[in-house]
Amino acid sequence: MGRAVGRSTAQLRSHEPGVRAGVDPEAVHRFRVATRRLRSDLATFRPLLDPGPVADLRADLAWLGGVVGAVRDADVLAARLAASAGVLGVDPRAPTLVALLAVLDHERDAARVELLAALDSVRYASLLARLDALAASPPARPRHRGRLRRPARSSARLRRIVGRRWDDLAAAAEALPPDLASAADADLHRVRIRAKRVRYAADAVADAVPAAAPFAAALTGLQDVLGEHHDAVVATARLRDLRDRAAAGGPDGAVELVDGLLAAEDRARRAALDAWAAAWTAASRRRLRRWLG
Repeated sequence: MGRAVGRSTAQLRSHEPGVRAGVDPEAVHRFRVATRRLRSDLATFRPLLDPGPVADLRADLAWLGGVVGAVRDADVLAARLAASAGVLGVDPRAPTLVALLAVLDHERDAARVELLAALDSVRYASLLARLDALAASPPARPRHRGRLRRPARSSARLRRIVGRRWDDLAAAAEALPPDLASAADADLHRVRIRAKRVRYAADAVADAVPAAAPFAAALTGLQDVLGEHHDAVVATARLRDLRDRAAAGGPDGAVELVDGLLAAEDRARRAALDAWAAAWTAASRRRLRRWLG
């Protein structure tokens, strides 16, 4: 657990310069992933840890994830819309597309102001210091301190923790309707979140339980499929808002452009649903989960 927290904290630090520079969307993405992974790990291992420090850390990570997430979401949406416009054959210099992307650029700039203020804050500096302290010496609950010093007992406990995460994912997946096109977007998103939690938990215990590594890798494909679906859903909602603005007085051709982009997102959403079955089959193979007991 300490190693997992240490790795993700190091990732925050390594990508912070790129986040501050604001020219590499991948730095923002990696920084956000680190905040999510840390928060997920602290939730996963909550049964073993002193609840006070963990609750405070998770609250601060949620705050940090929110401010960096606003920038990342704007980056993802702008990239998706530009790519879809390219597929539609729209000139990237077309005034309607430029105007559309300018709206997103303005929102991203506002979100970056908040992010940079967060990175310069005492709260962020305190968060890093407390993460370092936790990584160096995880604050175990008194009844677990002795157990976690014994590798065999520790390994068994970690397996049970990941197993509970898997059970949550399997229950959510099995509750989906056979025809995924009729599934609620919120239910599919719930499966995605639970898949991410299982993957992060498996990654976190892989040092102590090597069999967890291929299991975590298999979950990546499932997470990617559901991530594409979620991105398409989010883009669709945002495009509908932009279409309403265009219809109320946008530049010539803006409504037609947004309609084309909406059609592209609908195709992406349906393609993700079509890929679900294969991704779930690959991630849920019994041989990958034998180590869970």
